Amino acid sequence: MITPAQIRGMFLEEALLYLLRVSGYRTINHIERGDITLLKSGAGLHVKGRGCDHQIDAIADFAITPPFTYPQRLLVEAKNLRKHVDIEVVRNALGVLRDIQEYWVPTKMSVPTKKRFHYQYAIASTSGYSEKAEKFAYAHDIFLIPLSRARYFQPITTSIREFDSVNIYQTDQQLGSFQDFRLAIRQKLYQSNSPLSQSLRLTQEAVRLVENFIESCIGVNRGVIALLDRRFPIFLVPNPRIRLDELPAQSPVNVRIFWDDEGWYINSASDGQKLFSFDMPEEMLRLYLEGGNLSGDRALDLKQENLREIQFILTLGKRINFVTLRLDMEWINHLRQRIQR
Repeated sequence: MITPAQIRGMFLEEALLYLLRVSGYRTINHIERGDITLLKSGAGLHVKGRGCDHQIDAIADFAITPPFTYPQRLLVEAKNLRKHVDIEVVRNALGVLRDIQEYWVPTKMSVPTKKRFHYQYAIASTSGYSEKAEKFAYAHDIFLIPLSRARYFQPITTSIREFDSVNIYQTDQQLGSFQDFRLAIRQKLYQSNSPLSQSLRLTQEAVRLVENFIESCIGVNRGVIALLDRRFPIFLVPNPRIRLDELPAQSPVNVRIFWDDEGWYINSASDGQKLFSFDMPEEMLRLYLEGGNLSGDRALDLKQENLREIQFILTLGKRINFVTLRLDMEWINHLRQRIQR
């Protein structure tokens, strides 16, 4: 039986994949020729591991591969819950990540080939994470994408939560139909005029809520994975009123960051316009700053210069821009106040 939490998680995963298309990520819809790391099953895509195969339907490849490394492949798991994501979820993610990193296929020479992708695992949550979950994720390079205080993302969260008490299907459905539902949502996100297949046998109320979800995703439209200090990832959701293609790629954009008791924002330093909203896993950030050796205040003092830039890649059609946001130092005071709580 498919639970409402599974349905909400699926919608959240598909929304993130859709938004990240402008951040250099390409959603994997099918197994491409020569890709021996994926397996198609009746229940969806499986990533091959050393111990077993793992069903992961939200997969995206990064558009740029740095020299001397394998292509980057992102595995996304999303949780739309009413409580914090706890350590068990992160621990399971680590087990999957380690297993698929150790997958290999013997060649005719009986020499194992190396893995073909550099895997990254991200867990998104609309309700935050427990302290243990953040500490465990930090220790094992599992990336967290908190969304509860990313204000421009809220229309999507609201539309997803409306599925809580709605009958999705006209009759009892099998898991395969749920995967068909996912693929239909994915297709409609990219081709909003395409009708939902009647073979899904959705209720009229479910069709209405799907349309609302699609509209909310198109309204938000974009999201980027940015790096603070070139190492700490944060998910930025643009203000729907701004045009990302107008951000200069050749020179830094001067911005200010502030906290307003509801979330973090990035504003233009020239006219004060809100450019992005975002959320941060603050326990992970504290661990990153302290490095296990220094107090929060002292770590912030030492890293002030490093915390002055946020950088991200923006893909617009065939053009790839590298955008730098240069921060004023007032945001360090806001950050210090948050960390001292």
